[in-house]
Amino acid sequence: MNLRGNISANYGQTTLETTTGKSRNPSFTHRYDLGTFGGLWDPRFGNYDADISYQEDIGKTNGVRNRDTDTLDYRLGFSLLPRKTPLTLFAQRITRDNELEPSTSRNRLDTYSLTWDLPLQRLPHLRFNLFRSDSRTTPSLTGTIRTQAASVDASQQLADTSVFTRYQYSELKSGTTPTT
Repeated sequence: MNLRGNISANYGQTTLETTTGKSRNPSFTHRYDLGTFGGLWDPRFGNYDADISYQEDIGKTNGVRNRDTDTLDYRLGFSLLPRKTPLTLFAQRITRDNELEPSTSRNRLDTYSLTWDLPLQRLPHLRFNLFRSDSRTTPSLTGTIRTQAASVDASQQLADTSVFTRYQYSELKSGTTPTT
């Protein structure tokens, strides 16, 4: 198991002078990141990578808060059988809260993907991909916006020529109305 991390802070100030007066716009952002990565039992079986991060961003104009957002990000990935037929799984959740009154809101984005490579001898290399993301903002009139995609890639090297083809199906649903 390996750990990684980061702590950062940034303060900035902009001063704007016009014929009607002077405005000061300070901002402060701080961020914390923590992650881990390593092998699953045996590196030939697979490996993992996981991260969590938090960021707060605050801004003011002439002492009045005009920006206040918190962002929390979780990410987890697995790569299984990396030498034979690599299977990669990925999941992420990003939650962003706008805490500025009176327009408080929360946006949550969930993303999932799966990729499976089949490096076949004397046949095209095949790759299968599945992807899904759900985005929801509260308060909202549209509900959850879902994006889904599935694709199959085939590639082959023939002497000095590379051949690639892809079939992809995508779907977007907003609330209860799907579009393809």
